[in-house]
Amino acid sequence: MQCGYIKCLLTVLLTVVSFSSAQQQQQQDRHSVINRELPEQQQQQVQQVPQEQGRRREQVTCERGNRNAFQNRIELSLAIAVWIGTNGADVSQQAYYGTPINCWDVSQITIMTRLFEGQQTFNANISGWEVSQVTNMDRMFAGCTAFNQPLQDWDTSGVISANSMFENARSFNQDLSSWNLQSLNSASGIFSGASSFSQNLCSWSDELQASFTSAQMLGAFQNTNCPIQTEPVCTPGDRGCEGPFCFACPMGPTTPLPSKSPTIMPSLNPTGATPAPSVVPTKMPTSVPSASPSSRPTINLTPNPTVTPGEPTVSPTITVPIETNEPSPSPVDQPTAAPVAMGVLPPSASTPMAPTVPAQTTSNPSAAPAVGVASDNNSAAGRLSQWMGSMVAIAATMTFIMICDVNASHCQCENDDKIHSSMMESHPDRVYQVPGWNQPLPSRWYSGYLDYDFHGQQVHTHYVLLEAEQTGDCTCDKPLIYWSNGGPGASSLFGLLTEIGPLILSDDSLKTEDYTKTGIPTPMYNPHAWTRFGSVLIFDQPAPVGFSHCNGPEEFQAQNCGDIAWTDELTSENIYTALQAFYDKKFPSYKPKDLYLTGESYGGIYIPTFARRIVEDPKNNDPKNEDAIKLKGFAVGDGCLGTKTSVCGDLLNGDVAAAAYWHIVFMAGHHQIPLSDYQMVMKACYHSDQEGFLTFQKPELKEADEVCKAAIEKIKAEIGGFFTYSLYNDCPYRNGLAAIQGGQNDYPCGGGIVLEEYLKLDSVKSALHVQSDFFETDNAEGDFNYTPTEPDLTGFYKEINGKLKVLVYNGDTDPAITSFAAQNWTSYLGLEETQHWRPWTIDGCQRMGGYVSRYDGMFDFLTIRGAGHMVPTEKPEASYAFLQAWINGDDYPTFDPKCRKPTSTEAVVTASNVLQVDETKASMLRG
Repeated sequence: MQCGYIKCLLTVLLTVVSFSSAQQQQQQDRHSVINRELPEQQQQQVQQVPQEQGRRREQVTCERGNRNAFQNRIELSLAIAVWIGTNGADVSQQAYYGTPINCWDVSQITIMTRLFEGQQTFNANISGWEVSQVTNMDRMFAGCTAFNQPLQDWDTSGVISANSMFENARSFNQDLSSWNLQSLNSASGIFSGASSFSQNLCSWSDELQASFTSAQMLGAFQNTNCPIQTEPVCTPGDRGCEGPFCFACPMGPTTPLPSKSPTIMPSLNPTGATPAPSVVPTKMPTSVPSASPSSRPTINLTPNPTVTPGEPTVSPTITVPIETNEPSPSPVDQPTAAPVAMGVLPPSASTPMAPTVPAQTTSNPSAAPAVGVASDNNSAAGRLSQWMGSMVAIAATMTFIMICDVNASHCQCENDDKIHSSMMESHPDRVYQVPGWNQPLPSRWYSGYLDYDFHGQQVHTHYVLLEAEQTGDCTCDKPLIYWSNGGPGASSLFGLLTEIGPLILSDDSLKTEDYTKTGIPTPMYNPHAWTRFGSVLIFDQPAPVGFSHCNGPEEFQAQNCGDIAWTDELTSENIYTALQAFYDKKFPSYKPKDLYLTGESYGGIYIPTFARRIVEDPKNNDPKNEDAIKLKGFAVGDGCLGTKTSVCGDLLNGDVAAAAYWHIVFMAGHHQIPLSDYQMVMKACYHSDQEGFLTFQKPELKEADEVCKAAIEKIKAEIGGFFTYSLYNDCPYRNGLAAIQGGQNDYPCGGGIVLEEYLKLDSVKSALHVQSDFFETDNAEGDFNYTPTEPDLTGFYKEINGKLKVLVYNGDTDPAITSFAAQNWTSYLGLEETQHWRPWTIDGCQRMGGYVSRYDGMFDFLTIRGAGHMVPTEKPEASYAFLQAWINGDDYPTFDPKCRKPTSTEAVVTASNVLQVDETKASMLRG
């Protein structure tokens, strides 16, 4: 029977109080015992320790004042970007978080993955950060080539995963031997490529779990400056990893066996009196020297060379760190109790225990008790009682935690994750590396073909699956996000590699040293990739879009797929067929995952019609059917909402009345035409007897329409040039190409040219497991046989209301599909508004993201301030923030007028975070 979370929490709190009291008493006893035995000079040294440590810590302690704590990793990442971009000079940031960066309060952060990844200039002191709550530090400093600051004071006792933490951090060479690694279970490649690193980490061997295997530190010291770069040798069930840990770690009978809890043992008593219980320390430091000696003072407990016959012999000198009242910056290597009398092994022990210092006997019965023996004021029985009470409380707490399943730092679907991982690890379509990216991929990638018969043709649909990045303890609870670009005829590789994916191509890809040497564009890591909160799947469809094709390569024809004349209906059927092949033939382990469909532009037709196919299949409505697709919702960005509506079609030729109207409103709203001309065209084009605007359908209004057309032509001339997909985008024109006027088929600014260059490389095609002799990026420019047939999707949106989550979003500077028209279309759905138009923010403070209206039945309409047609390209942080909130079922972050967080706009950071856009060829439709 499960208990409530509150009961469990109270139990934990009581345990902490009990255990802390016992530990404090043990420490006081130990210090008093040690001090009585030491010479006066050494006692003075011991008494100086708290003061000296306090002074040392003051050097990294800040004036806390009114520092505001970071609430989550996203807030911290944004602040780091601003700090790096302004070199720490942002005044509002200093006022809110404190200065320098070492003063920041990060004590509430639990995940620090990729915080500084790729920040090649960062080298600030952050040794004062409180990281005791952090469980994941994967790739935290990966590629941080200049960083070389001390981190030995960090409390890493809660860190579970540190994979590739310092990968390619070429300058880093700091002593980390004091780190507490008691929770660590994965650290593969932790120093891989950190070419300067050469530190003795032998102390780690005693801290790691006995079940820790060498595979969990695979490549940990590869390509470093370590004398030994092989993996540690581990024997599960025997002892912890035995090294090498950069240096060869001496092993032998004097090396203590790590233990997770103290063991009570009787001491040998030469006088024959009742032996006093002793405590074997949880961890005794070895005598192995480290590359950088610990800053904590130590005492050498050296036995008297004169040994009385019959007395037990004394162990060799043991170095013991002294505990003080001042919290030590690194708890590693500190014993939980002082060394005590030499003990005998319990009968059940199968391995030799570490030797301990025996009690010293004396002929003077009034002499002070020996080190480790109870004093008169603190009896051994009393200490034993305290210790046993703490252990009972801990055991009870662990029982409650297991019963209540309260474990925030571990994966709740761990078994599912392990099963899934074992199936995916050796998948035949797995992509192990992509050209130009010289690091491990951010997650597992897969690419290949989905083969099936479709209307008399053998269709080979190219797919790419990028698994969710490891941003927490597991990925099994993260959904599958399907993404589609539009066209018709646009390759979704464009969106994956220039908009939403973890590796982005742009002009910056052609500015790197690697590109100069190899001619291969360098993908840049995107910290706002959608793979941060879900696995991303794309299909290039319908064939022959992208690398997809029909029949064999020898029969390939760019202009058609046999006798298939694509329509919106056939395309939705094709996508659904491909999805079933994906589940059944390639990735059955993805069937239990929630599915979300997303797309942009003509994806506004693809995505809802795809969703309609899924919900209309009876098997997906049967809750007992294990093969049912778990579709949860769909999102359409700057989308065509029907080929005959005001939010699709040819917007600039003046032959669609409503579209022309909303285009004029958009330009006037952005002050691209004078108010007087706007009033003139409204008067010339608005027919009093018609609801419409510029109604060519009425022959009797032909004369009036001619006047209207003349007014529109005048306005178009006054507007001048602009980029069809983004009003304020001032991209350089490349190759002498100018934007083609005409709605959906204009190319966007972005990584299109780089993408085309990249996908032509044989090495890239080989990595993606695709045909090497053809690629159709945008078949809409050729003789692609496609006829739009979905005039208006209003009926389906009404039908699905309340059954699926639906999000319609729009960049508010997109001239092609304006937010004015999309908002007007939304209002005519007739849904009850549950949340009136309000601002939403990226950070829950004042950093504006745009505006949102929410409606009954899980329907949202949202705008993105300053974004054009390709929202994820132009506003990556905003798209990340709103889509994550939508998928998680959270409210979009609100605007707080009283908030005083920094309101700096996007900082200029390294190339990996800058998503600049450039002019692409006219054929590169991402519509």
